[in-house]
Amino acid sequence: MLRQVIYICTTMIAALHLVACQQEATPEKRPLPPLIDEEPEPEPDPESYTIMYYACGGGTLDNGLEIVLRSAELVECKEHINVTASVKWSSGRINKICGSDGGVYRLRLGSDTDGLAIENIGDKSYPIHTAENIADFILWSKSISPADNYVLVLAGHGNGWHPGVGVELTRGTVRDTDLDRYISLEELNAALAISNTHFKLISFNSCLMNTLEYVTELADDTDYILAPSHVSVLLGSELSFLMTSLGEVEERGNEAFLKAMEAYMAETSQQMALYSDEESTLDVVLTETREIASLNKAIAMLTDNIELLYDKEAEIGSEAMMAEYGGTIANLETMVGNAYNFLEAHSHDEEITEMEYMRQSFTFDIVDIATRAATAIPTPELRSAADKVRTTAEAARRMYCVQGVDKRDIFYGVTLTNSREWAAKEYEVAGYCHTLFDKTTGWSRFLRRNNIALKY
Repeated sequence: MLRQVIYICTTMIAALHLVACQQEATPEKRPLPPLIDEEPEPEPDPESYTIMYYACGGGTLDNGLEIVLRSAELVECKEHINVTASVKWSSGRINKICGSDGGVYRLRLGSDTDGLAIENIGDKSYPIHTAENIADFILWSKSISPADNYVLVLAGHGNGWHPGVGVELTRGTVRDTDLDRYISLEELNAALAISNTHFKLISFNSCLMNTLEYVTELADDTDYILAPSHVSVLLGSELSFLMTSLGEVEERGNEAFLKAMEAYMAETSQQMALYSDEESTLDVVLTETREIASLNKAIAMLTDNIELLYDKEAEIGSEAMMAEYGGTIANLETMVGNAYNFLEAHSHDEEITEMEYMRQSFTFDIVDIATRAATAIPTPELRSAADKVRTTAEAARRMYCVQGVDKRDIFYGVTLTNSREWAAKEYEVAGYCHTLFDKTTGWSRFLRRNNIALKY
């Protein structure tokens, strides 16, 4: 009997222990919280832009600049787009912004302004070319219109790099008629250093400014450079097109910017097509500045090989040169002398030809120069260098459009002159060898020794 009682108790204790273990292994079930619909992430605001328009009139440009600003005023600024401007009108020109005495005016246009806000800051003696005054405008623009991205537009008569005749040592951009003065490359470079500003885009609404002397110097200051190679017309809508193109892109990032630039160039090209004047030209090249180092490295290789050929002919003579290398220095100079000059589109127009002769523009297409040199003396090394110049130039030239000229293959201008002109125009004194382009490529080694008979 006792044994049966012990068995029953032991069985009950084991059963209770088993139930306790099962309860520990099975957690208590709790009701799930109700599902909550998550709010979608808000779309990020588009990147903001401040467009800084630095311009000077002179001749027909005085009226043209008023048209540019009034056209921009008609565009309703998006909240993320602002425009600042510093414009100098020449004395004797009358418009609704300034009186007949000319002078410098600062302007602002944005979504929070009622049209153009205008302030006179100087008379006709105000020097727009000094690095301090250029930098002051940039810093003022940033202070009143801070933005994610900054665009600097330089508008006025331009002439690339070469020694001036009767003015400053070097020509440049944004010519001041009252002071008979351009902004030189050195002054512009110094202004950007003072302002300590990195730009998304630096744009030239100035003739003959797509030169490697300028592009190289400014490459570290901006992601992109937009500039014409030829003598170009002022359309009057460039600024408003840029405002609308940037304003209509809602996405963020570099691809969104490039999308805006495609729209800008398409608008500009369509506007240009309305011109019936056969003398009007338009070529706009958008440069991706991070590719310029590779292009200049290829030009340095081209320069090295050309210099070696000069030395070799001096050593063995032209007959042996022809026999060994398939060409002579005379062949090379003849071929290169016929390379494409960016004034060539206007060479049949007497008025423009006379004006441009006075400006003495010696700006030729670098890819055409390289191609012709390698055709004249077809060594493997020179041909390889010429091919490298073309491929790297194509990589740097992110977008381009050309109208009004027969030549469709537009790349970059470089100074081309012969040794006589080099000495007569005092390129050395004017500081060509101090340009970053020449320091990088050694291009002046060729300019100081060739005898090319250029067509001016």
